[in-house]
Amino acid sequence: MRSNGFHLDPVAMIIGLGACSHIGALKLGNEIHGSAIRSCCDRFENVRNALITMYSRCNGLRHADLLLRLMEERSIITWNAMLSGYTHLDMSEEASLLFQEMLLSGVEPNYVTIASILPLCARVANLQHGKEFHCYIIRRKVFDDYCVVECSCSQCMQGRENSVQLSMYSI
Repeated sequence: MRSNGFHLDPVAMIIGLGACSHIGALKLGNEIHGSAIRSCCDRFENVRNALITMYSRCNGLRHADLLLRLMEERSIITWNAMLSGYTHLDMSEEASLLFQEMLLSGVEPNYVTIASILPLCARVANLQHGKEFHCYIIRRKVFDDYCVVECSCSQCMQGRENSVQLSMYSI
């Protein structure tokens, strides 16, 4: 589009960054980021969130983290973008620390946050993070109506505990 004299607007950038994050096209995402800077579209929160998502899912976590840290105000969407990137890359320690940082900043998680972190319950070898997360969900009244979240997390944890116990018996 740029070669034909067209310039990307924020919506086109967000769509392009979303596509880059799905196919892992970090180089093209970098080009869109450069275009966002040149056109001052990088000041829009939704463009920044799309950039964080793209970098975190394309293994450009250093850039994603830098963008997150440079944002003066971080919405739940911003936190979720980074958390989903850590989850996508099975980085449970980083996801857990970022989740705690989000809570300390006063931002309350929503269902997207829970859905972003929940897969780690089934995949990580560190059961402590999964248990802490499960306890957090149980204590939150906001999630009472959604038994599926609690049941899913419980099943993930039980499945992981059973596999750990089985591997201990096979030694």
